[in-house]
Amino acid sequence: MQSVHPWFMLSRVLMRKMHSENWESINPPGGISIRQATVSDLLQTMSDWPSGKLNPIFVDEAYKRGDICIAAFADNKLVAFVWRSFSTAPHTSNIYVEVQAPYWYTYNMMTQPEFRGKGLGGLLTLFGDQYCRDRGYHGGVGFVETHNYASLQANLKVGSKSIGFAGYLKFIGRTFTFRTPGVVPYAFRFVARNENQLE
Repeated sequence: MQSVHPWFMLSRVLMRKMHSENWESINPPGGISIRQATVSDLLQTMSDWPSGKLNPIFVDEAYKRGDICIAAFADNKLVAFVWRSFSTAPHTSNIYVEVQAPYWYTYNMMTQPEFRGKGLGGLLTLFGDQYCRDRGYHGGVGFVETHNYASLQANLKVGSKSIGFAGYLKFIGRTFTFRTPGVVPYAFRFVARNENQLE
């Protein structure tokens, strides 16, 4: 499946109910704090991250869409972050992921190399779940490309369940997106921007 990308992509769509733990009962490792990142937090640290993952245009567009950035800080330095979308989020330059309430979509999780292995991804997830629970959301919907077996198994291990398939085909200047019937109730789909799009 990997060989035909980028003109064809097939993914398994996963849904995860939020964790039941209350964030207030969680104790991050010493010196680590978890909170929503502000625009100022992100602008101050952009030089520490790959430009494709964190740059002024990306941050501005994400906040305008209503996305949130949940981040881990060590001595006030941003060391890990993840984004959650409640509407649309970029997948490629012209393909977006679309979700609707009561579901969210998680994307662009990154951790600085020296802070990997400390469980920060799990802490960001728990904090994000509390944020979403307080606002009436029920669970997260995401996808794993079908050739990425390791990621699929990791997601299933933490409680995600497969609800179907979705993807897209690019052919003669047009983009055709698709999803199987099991995905429809979870309001997840790929959307092509600035091209003719059919679904």
